[in-house]
This record gives sequence, structure tokens and C-alpha cells, in this order.
Amino acid sequence: MTDHDGHDETRRDTTALGTSGRGTTDDRATGVRVRPGRADDLPALARFADSGNRALWRVEEARDGRETLLVAEDATGPVGTVSIRWDNDCDPPHPWLYGLHVDADHRGRGAGERLVHAAEDAARDRGASALSLDADRDDPVVGWYERRGYRRVRAHEHRWTSVDPRTRQVTASGTAATWVLRRPLDGHDADTRPVTGTETDAGSGTEEAS
Repeated sequence: MTDHDGHDETRRDTTALGTSGRGTTDDRATGVRVRPGRADDLPALARFADSGNRALWRVEEARDGRETLLVAEDATGPVGTVSIRWDNDCDPPHPWLYGLHVDADHRGRGAGERLVHAAEDAARDRGASALSLDADRDDPVVGWYERRGYRRVRAHEHRWTSVDPRTRQVTASGTAATWVLRRPLDGHDADTRPVTGTETDAGSGTEEAS
């Protein structure tokens, strides 16, 4: 895949993308705030994703309303991000959390947790009963999510595709062995019974958005 600089997308544009009812949330104790993403976040998103194409995909999906893009920032600028995809993913009908990333220099200060909480708030605002995600089965992040109320609900073979955000052409594909994790949101009782066997399902996702 050819990476693109995306110069047109990096012009100063402070219009929020994919907003869903709540604006900026601040945490004075850590100096981190979470806000809706903007098109001018593209350079930072490209750095987080290690791919200009992935960053551009997320910005465009949020701009078109299929996703909500959230950015954590402090006085130095953006330090982390996460996205919520609202439909057509691996654990319907629940919205899908993906792309959580915090700069290495800012980890351990609560930015990741604040991003996840903001994503859960966005899902509640849209009436979702639970929020889902997946993670590689051997990734320690599974335990990080479980400590925050997420539960493994099934093993999953995640079928991913890499898509050029400008042409929408598939440029690569593959599979990854993951766990689907799900957390019920306040006032709901989504089925989050832990996995008890080796039953595996298969689903699909997009690398630019996974």
C-alpha cells in the first residue's frame, strides 16, 4: 500500500467529526481532556496509527457519521485516540471500540482510561446496551480491559482487510485470532457470560479501522 501525506486533509479544520451528544471532558487531576476528533488531528493520528492511510480512513469514517473519533490531549497537544464504529462490525448490534492508542511518553497517566470512558458515554448517548471490541488472544491488553469491566464472550477469527481510503480498493487481507470482549453499559444487562469452551466465530473488519 502506498502511504499518502494527505496534505489537503491537514489544513487547519477545527470542525468536530462524528460527534454524538457530548463535547469535551476534562480531568484537572491529570491535565488530560477528551474531545471529538477534528480533521486537523490527522498528523497526530497518522503518528499514532503508524500509517497515514489508517488515519485518513478514521477521519473520513467519522466525517461521514459511520464512526465517532475521540482524541485525548493535554497542554502539548494530542496524546491518544480511539474510535467507535456504530454498525457493521463483529459483535452486532453493539457498537465497536477500536484503535485505542496512547503515546508512549503519556502512558500511565489515565489517558487510555479516559478515552474508553468517553467512548462508553458516547455509546450510552446513542442508546447502546453494551460496547464491544476484540484483542489478540495473547495480548496483555485483554487483562487491562477485563479490569475495567469487559468480559471475554467468545473466541473470534477476525478477518481483516486493508483498504486504500481514497480509492476504497482492498490492498491486503488476512485473519487474526482474537477474543471478543464486551461490557454492558449502565442500566443494561447485555449477555457477557464468560466463554466456557473453544467455540469460535468468524467476522470481518477493516485494517484501516481495526
